Amino acid sequence: MSSAEIKKILKEFKILNQRLENVEKENKKLKSQLLKKKSKELSYSEDESDLPSEEEEVSSSSEEEDLSSGENIEELSDDVPETRNQLGIEEEEEESSSDDESDHFISLLDASKEPVESKTSEQHIRSKNSSNCSTEPKSRCVIKYSKEELNTIKKKKYKLLKKLKKKKWTKEIYPNQENEAKDIVKNLLNLTLINLMVIGLTQSGKTGTMLATIREYIKVFDIPIENIYIITGLSSTGWKKQTKERLPKEFRKRVYHRQDLTGKKKTQFQTDIKNKKNVLIIIDENQIASGEKQSIKKCFQESGFYNKDYLLENDIKLIQFSATPDQNLQDIEDWESNSLIKTLKPGLNYTSCFDLYEQGRVKQFQDLSKQKKDKKKIPTESVVKNIEELKETIESFDTPMYHIIRTYQGPKQIKIKSNFRYVLKKKHGFDYKIKEYNSQTEVDIKKLLVKKPKKHTFIFIKGKCRCAITLNQEFLGVLYENHTSGKPNNTTIIQGLLGRATGYKSNGKTIIYSDIDTINKYKSLLSPLCTDIYWKCNTNNKKTFNYPGLYKGMHVPVRKSKNNNVIIFKTFKTHEEVKEYFTTVLKPLIQTMDPKYNGRGPNRRKAGDDGYYRASIGHKFKNEICSVQDVEDNKIEALGKKTNHLYTFHPAYINKKDKSTLRFCLSHFKTYV
Repeated sequence: MSSAEIKKILKEFKILNQRLENVEKENKKLKSQLLKKKSKELSYSEDESDLPSEEEEVSSSSEEEDLSSGENIEELSDDVPETRNQLGIEEEEEESSSDDESDHFISLLDASKEPVESKTSEQHIRSKNSSNCSTEPKSRCVIKYSKEELNTIKKKKYKLLKKLKKKKWTKEIYPNQENEAKDIVKNLLNLTLINLMVIGLTQSGKTGTMLATIREYIKVFDIPIENIYIITGLSSTGWKKQTKERLPKEFRKRVYHRQDLTGKKKTQFQTDIKNKKNVLIIIDENQIASGEKQSIKKCFQESGFYNKDYLLENDIKLIQFSATPDQNLQDIEDWESNSLIKTLKPGLNYTSCFDLYEQGRVKQFQDLSKQKKDKKKIPTESVVKNIEELKETIESFDTPMYHIIRTYQGPKQIKIKSNFRYVLKKKHGFDYKIKEYNSQTEVDIKKLLVKKPKKHTFIFIKGKCRCAITLNQEFLGVLYENHTSGKPNNTTIIQGLLGRATGYKSNGKTIIYSDIDTINKYKSLLSPLCTDIYWKCNTNNKKTFNYPGLYKGMHVPVRKSKNNNVIIFKTFKTHEEVKEYFTTVLKPLIQTMDPKYNGRGPNRRKAGDDGYYRASIGHKFKNEICSVQDVEDNKIEALGKKTNHLYTFHPAYINKKDKSTLRFCLSHFKTYV
């Protein structure tokens, strides 16, 4: 072949190669679309038989390690044209007149025909994203292990999976929980996801779903068993004991409650998890101790988690569970593409608080503690009426039952027991027994409730039987929640005695005295269409440990208001105009939440010696001359500082240098339902 002929061939090759690049771009685009479609259709086998054997898995581990991000996906490219074969295009080489270059050109043609190793869609996702970790990670990095490390992980994994197939553990997991767990793990194939929130009704099977999620996760992913943690902000030793009992021994060392998470010295959790990679942290009852100055935040800070890149680079995943996530819900939503919120669907025969209400088994709680001022230890007429109503409910049961009464801390508890003696024993001769369950008593309420009572027994409790505690309901008669004079904490109501009466083992008889309005709010709150429900809880308009602004590198969306409620901002020229607006508009609005509300409205302010009015707003302004813009910009913080204000009132100026521009600023919520 002459030099001129080689030049001609190479010139034609350049033209064809340009066509190759254009076709390969389209090829890549089609593969990407097919990959997304394939990953959405991924499903996992319920049977252990569908998993490769331990020997097969271990023997293939070295092959998995060699997979690189540059390899193609054979199984996804069936519909994509084989561009090189169909077009007859050959590899590019620089133009040259030498015979050596023509020989090299021919060798490139042969090399282009070599087969390409295939990959599964999941492997492609993993290797592709692991290559991103050398710079700024946009998704979780896939941690690579040596052959020996991977063998160890897989041996422990399959040993545990065999154990989890035994009846002792499968009885803890129901079909709905299995399905939810598969969906949770499927979502974690999205490597941008760091924080996943699962909202489940009280006693709907969150613990079973946790166990199913762990089983499903280790089935799909390779993770050291020692890197799976279950934690909570609860201080209850009962939660810790109950959770450990429901888990295989391989996980029990890494079950931590509040006391295990923080302290003057580094805790075992912080020491154990520090610098670990490929970690799964499950948080139960995430609404407890969740504030930005509380235990979980301090623990995460000590563990180095408050850096988005750190979480992505080290493949750290959070799965949080709660029936009442409170402000955590908003904070997790603000993680945007790095978070997901899903609802846990209850299984068959589940009794919710909504079911209890519809069945007529929920009554409005009343005050049981008041006594007449002129006569000691004599209950008021209203209290006598309330206790007599309770007596009628108790007498409706065919056999003696246990009746749990939540009491106040301090003197009011003594008054309640005194009132019971006066109305039930002295007035009606009603025979009953009394038990007490609090931090000072040694009563094991779980063991007590299993035994059938010989006579009606009142169990007076203080600060017990809230979230994460399951009670035997067979002999439960009445559950009476602690009455509050103002609007109750909605989360406390749902997680309290009302929540203990829900679940899969309802006796169909138990009557609960609680706050009916909270049940209606809760139903609305769980609705996708909910926008203007005011939910009273401990973290209203406060930052939780999930607040994205605490994490370095995390974008913080601008919030309009708390609980998605719209804030109304008004300015007035005179104090009289403010009072008129309060009387005709704001006061009736607040009374939709609390009919007994009878506030007088904002007090008149006094100007300083220099004739200027001063105001304190949130953390930024302390007794200062403020502009109207200052007040408007800080209205959200002002409404939620320390307590949840119904409204705020501040004097301010359009122009701080001109006293005549004085305006009175009033901020309040659009709704108080």
